Amino acid sequence: MRGLLVGLGAWLGLHYGLVACEGGSEGSGGSAPLDAIVRLEGDVSDEALESLLAASPTADPAQEVIIELPAEGESWSGATAQTFSWRVGGTSARHTAPPHRLLERHPLHRPHPASARLASRFIAAAEAHGPPVFGRAYLLVVEDPSGHIVHQVFTLDLTHVPDEVRWRKLREADQPLRASVLNAVFDDNAIAEGGGPWQGPTREFRIAD
Repeated sequence: MRGLLVGLGAWLGLHYGLVACEGGSEGSGGSAPLDAIVRLEGDVSDEALESLLAASPTADPAQEVIIELPAEGESWSGATAQTFSWRVGGTSARHTAPPHRLLERHPLHRPHPASARLASRFIAAAEAHGPPVFGRAYLLVVEDPSGHIVHQVFTLDLTHVPDEVRWRKLREADQPLRASVLNAVFDDNAIAEGGGPWQGPTREFRIAD
């Protein structure tokens, strides 16, 4: 893997922390902390994620993602990893992607999900990974009460189950947690004309021991 720091976007306002490093897996020297890692799940690519993070969200309730699970104020049992699920606007259609490829890379830090703007960031990008993305993709972000990111995943699916390591981190994080989803429609890894991105509202929930 070739580590290459790529600057994306420009500073868009509020002061947010940036996390940058050159690749590496969790637990290795110099690697990014777990809460700074975006998990690539299914047939998504580095380039599509970079396109999403470089763009400023627009407002369109019909295109924003609504989180269905957890419900607002819900308390999940921490014994077993639970399933996050969401939908686009008033629709209930499900678009799934085969979960045969799970990758972990891209240390970054993004602003509070409720913000209408994204701060600039630096991504430790390697050579291209994954097939070109066409259609809608989603970035799920879970934060603690202080706004620190606990978990992030970029996916084509409308559901996500954290792995054991990330579920433990979610369970052990300060409560309550806040989840939101940023989404966009892609055309060959680039955001399509009129394709967003759109920032969905936050959903507050708890994970009980």
